[in-house]
Amino acid sequence: MRLQLAKAAAFIGLIASQIHAAQSAEIYSNLGTPDSSANAAIGYNSVTNFDVTYAQGFTTGAGLYLLDSVDLPLGVTGAGDGSPKLRIFSNNAGTPGTDLGVTFTVPAFGAQALYNFSLNTPFALSASTSYWMVLSDTSASTQTKFNWYFTDTFSSPTAKNGSDVSFLGGARSNNGGTSWTTNNAFAQTGITLNATAVPEPTTYALAAIATGVMAIVARRRKQA
Repeated sequence: MRLQLAKAAAFIGLIASQIHAAQSAEIYSNLGTPDSSANAAIGYNSVTNFDVTYAQGFTTGAGLYLLDSVDLPLGVTGAGDGSPKLRIFSNNAGTPGTDLGVTFTVPAFGAQALYNFSLNTPFALSASTSYWMVLSDTSASTQTKFNWYFTDTFSSPTAKNGSDVSFLGGARSNNGGTSWTTNNAFAQTGITLNATAVPEPTTYALAAIATGVMAIVARRRKQA
C-alpha cells in the first residue's frame, strides 16, 4: 500500500511540474542590439504625414499562449517628447484590421532604450491566428515624434522556444491607421513577444486523475 501511495505521489509531482513549467518566455523576437542609425519615425513627420503609425504582423502556431508583455527598442528624437501607444489589432487581408481593445502599461519614456510594455491581464493568443502589433504616438498632433529602432541584424522576427510563431508582414500608415501601406522592411524594427504557454487540456485531466487515485489509495490505507 505504501508503494502505491508513493507511486501516486510521484505521478502527481510529475504532472504538477509540467504545469508549473509553463512560465513566461520569449516566443517571437529579432532583438539584438538596437541600431541607432536606422529607425522608423512615429508621430508627426510632416504636414502631410502628421500621424505616422507602424505595425508588425505575426501568425501563431498550433500552441496556445497568454501574451504577458512586449519589448520594443524606442527613444525620443531631438526635442521630441512623443508618447508611445501599443495596441493589438486583428488581421484584415494582410494589414491591421480591428483594434482588439488590449491595454498595455506604458513605461516611463525618454532616451533610446529597450522598453517593456506589460499587460495587467494577459491576452490569450488563439492558435493559427494572425495579429498585428500597432505602435502609434498619442501626441502626434502636437508635432512630436519618437523612433522605433531597427535591430543591428536587420532581420525579421522569428519563433523562439518552440512557439512556431511566424512573421506575417510590416505596415505603415500616414494617417493614424485610416489606410495602410505594406512594406516588409518595417519588420526589421526590434520586437520581442513574451508569453506563457497554456498546458494541454490532457495535462490537467491527468492531474485530476492522479489526485483521485491518491485519494482512493489514502482512503484504503486508512480503512486497513
